[in-house]
Parts: sequence; C-alpha cells; structure tokens
Amino acid sequence: MKGRSINILIVDDESSAVQAVQNGVCWDSLDFSGIYTASSMAEAIDIIQDCHVDVLLCDIEMPMGSGLELLKWVKDHKSDICCILMTCHADFGFAQEAVRLGTLDYILKPLDFEKLEKILQLAVDKVSEKQHLNKLSSYWSSSKKDVVKQFWKDFLLGDILPNEDGVLHYCNYKHLDIFVESLFLPIIISVKQWDVGLTKNDQKLFFYALRNIIDELMEFEDIHREVFPFHENAVIIILNMKDSNQKERLDQAISYRCSQIIDTASKYIKAVVCCYVGGASGICGIPAQVEILQTMDLNNVVFSQNILFISQYSENDSVTKDNGFAVWWELFRCKGYDRVLKKTKDELLLQDGNEKLSRKSLDSLYYNFYFMLIDFCQRQNILLKDLFGDEMSERLSEAGKVSVDGFIRWVEYALKKVGEYEKKNTAGENPVEQAKQYVKDNLSNELSIEEIAAYVYLSADYLTKIFKKEEGMTLHRYVIKKKMERAMWLLKNTQNSIGDIASLVGYYNYSSFARCFLKEVGKSPQEYKADINQ
Repeated sequence: MKGRSINILIVDDESSAVQAVQNGVCWDSLDFSGIYTASSMAEAIDIIQDCHVDVLLCDIEMPMGSGLELLKWVKDHKSDICCILMTCHADFGFAQEAVRLGTLDYILKPLDFEKLEKILQLAVDKVSEKQHLNKLSSYWSSSKKDVVKQFWKDFLLGDILPNEDGVLHYCNYKHLDIFVESLFLPIIISVKQWDVGLTKNDQKLFFYALRNIIDELMEFEDIHREVFPFHENAVIIILNMKDSNQKERLDQAISYRCSQIIDTASKYIKAVVCCYVGGASGICGIPAQVEILQTMDLNNVVFSQNILFISQYSENDSVTKDNGFAVWWELFRCKGYDRVLKKTKDELLLQDGNEKLSRKSLDSLYYNFYFMLIDFCQRQNILLKDLFGDEMSERLSEAGKVSVDGFIRWVEYALKKVGEYEKKNTAGENPVEQAKQYVKDNLSNELSIEEIAAYVYLSADYLTKIFKKEEGMTLHRYVIKKKMERAMWLLKNTQNSIGDIASLVGYYNYSSFARCFLKEVGKSPQEYKADINQ
C-alpha cells in the first residue's frame, strides 16, 4: 500500500528536545522520507505552507504560541496532517482539548522512545492508508469521467433510448449523476480542411492538439461540460446549464470562444475549422439536435461562415445547381484543359448565391469530373490509379469531395497532370523510354521510383509493372545497374577516389555503395580498381 513519501515536522522551543527526538527514534524502521524541525508556531506554519508535511510532532508548552494553538491552525488550514502532542504535564484538560482538535495521540515527557516509535508507526499507517484511499478516489474520479463520456457517445449514437426512462435506467445502472431536468447545449467543432502538405499521421497529431485547445477554451464559469472526439475530424461539446438564464449569457461567450478556436487552428495547425452551435434543450432533445448539426456540417461546402447556429439553419436554404457538365465534357474531350479550369472557377466562385451551394451539387461536380478522368485514362489504355495513384493525388482527390476550394485545387492539379502526360506521350516516346532517359540524366542523384514515376506522370506501381514487362527487370534493378556501370567507367577512366565516385553516382553512404557494387560486379570497388591498375 506504499504511496508517495511521508514527511514529519518536529516542533519544540527547546533545541535539545528536538535533538533528542532526532537521535532517539530509530527512523530507519519507519517510512519517513523527510524530517523538518521548528522552534516556534510561526516557524512551523511557514514550513507547513512551504513544504509537504504529513505528520506533526509538537510540544504543547511553547512561549510564542502553544502546541494547541498550532493544532487549531492545522485543523483550520491543513486538516489532513496527522498530529501528535508532547507535554511535560499529565493534564486532563490538555488531553481533552487535544482529542477535540483531532490529535492522533498524546505522549508525556521525558519521552519513552519505544512508545513514541509505536505512535509514529500508527501515524505512518494512517497517512499511508489515506494516500491509498486518495489514489483509489482519483482512479474512480477518472473512471467516472470516462463513463460519462461513454454515456454521451452511446446516447448520441442511439444505443440509449432518447427518453427520460432510458436515460434514468442507464444512469442508475452506471451510478451516474446526470440531471435530466437540466438544460443541455451541443456544439460540434469540425475540421473541414487540412493543409494539403499534411500526411494522415500529421493530421492525427494536429487533431489531438486541436482537442486540447478546444478543451481549454471551451470552459465556462459555473457550467459543466463534456468534450470528446465525435468522429475522425470532429469534436463535440455538451454544455450542462442549470437554467435558461445561463443560456442567454452564454450566446456571446460561445461565439467568442468559437472565434478563438477558429483563429488558433488557422494560425498554428493550418486547418479550416467550423463550429456548429445547437440550442438549449432537455436531454432527450440533444440526439436530434446533434443530427441536425451533422447535416449542417455535411452541407457546408463553402466555409463562407465558420460559426453556424442551428436557430438560423434551414435545409431548404441549400441550392442545387445545374452545372452544365455537357459543356465541360466537350471542352475536356477537345483538350481545352485551361477552359475547363476557368469554367470550374467561374461556376463555383463567381456566381451569386454560391454561399448556399449544396452538398448534392458538389458531389455531382466531383463524380462527373471523376468520370471524365476515367474516360481519359481509357483512351490512353491505362487505369485511373496508374495516373493518379500517388499520395498527393489521393490527398487532393479526398479534399475535393469536402469543399469548393478543395475541389478547385483537385481539378487544377488533375488537369495539369493530364496535360503533361498527354504532352509527353503524344511525342511518340513511351513512358519506359522516358524513364530510362531520366535515369541516365540523373545518375548523380539518389533517384527513387516515386520520383521517376512522377516525371512520366504515372503511378510508381504501374511504371514498375510496364518497365519490367518491356525490359525484363524491375526499374529499381535497372537504376542500380546503370549506377554501377557509371561507377565502373569512373573507376577506369578517372583518378577520383572511391568515396568521390560513390557520391557521383548518387550514393552518400559509402557502405551502401560498396555493397551494391560487390553484388553487381562481383568485386569490391577496391578490387576492381586494383585489377585495372595491374
């Protein structure tokens, strides 16, 4: 049951008495970590305020504040300290007052150190037990918070019936103190757009940071709240209010805190965040509100407003546009890629009423463009993933489903890639030959398959597949072969050191170069050079 360290404070106006206790008690047999001493009540109070004291061993009779006065101060200010009193007089009145003030025990001077050690051991046991109970209480408190969060998750997902009986049954079963008579207000804070340079792992890290920011900023005086992740990119806050008067005072504060979160996310996390604020209602109305807030989030594809209130929302406000995609398709087929991009921007950014563009319209745009890209790839006898299977394409494509800005960036990127691919392949040179030429021109660089694939506007997997089919070896193997051929030529025709030659063929780790050379040539670079010089 051992907890943290236990400290004792010995208080006596006679320094010899303090010394006697320090020397007479066998401290090694007890669990005290720190021993403090004081010669007056004032000094003792200073130590108690500055240091952590668990046990107080104090003389009753002192000239400037008696032990009983100190004991009374301890009871008022540090009631968890275990107190033991020492005195020269067996006075029943003193003993009675000491008991009233919560003293553990009372011992007469001259001290019987064997008896004192037993009393000190009792104090240690009492403090240890209290520490253990505090630890259990802390665990229970932490566990209870988790149970409350789980209640809200289950409630919002429909696992608990949204009526008073269902809520009360769950709370009674889990021993939760959730007052169904209270008013509750839900807020969803959603990341609508990440910086395109962030990987999935980066996003998870930044989302964790955002949760901490929300937890800190969404704290209101006299209002209990629960904050927890709701799905991959959203956090939900449930505010628990005592009455409707608190709601009126809260409206302005909520808007201000949401603005702080939006600004902080933009500045430090490089993310676009939107806040959706519900209305105050009884607990049974919260699941329906949260469903509406989620719909608001889903339909928000423009982000012209970052703070949206449920009281101002109507699903009928969303506009579904006829985007004239037949014209876009014709422009695309005629290779008018710049005109397709211009029409996309004009349609989405310049028309009136764009702030109410619906999710349905964005989905229509996205999937029509998707089928345009499939059509292009079929005409080139490649798969869509062969041209757009790289990480950046996947990231921009996903962002294109979420927002107008994201869709425009995806269209711009995809059209550029289509145009570059077409330009390279209409010149009559196939991607394998282009890749071979790129390797030849860049032997002094490290050269990754992804880099070569990006140059010929294909995915790394597809380029590797067609390269092996035409050349009888993988692209990775081809790169090594050409680098080693170049290294052999340099060893034969120049006076450069082996280390310099390794750098000239894109190896900055000599061991890797030597290992590849040995595997390819059958000799180490030193052996090959020695054979040449014979």
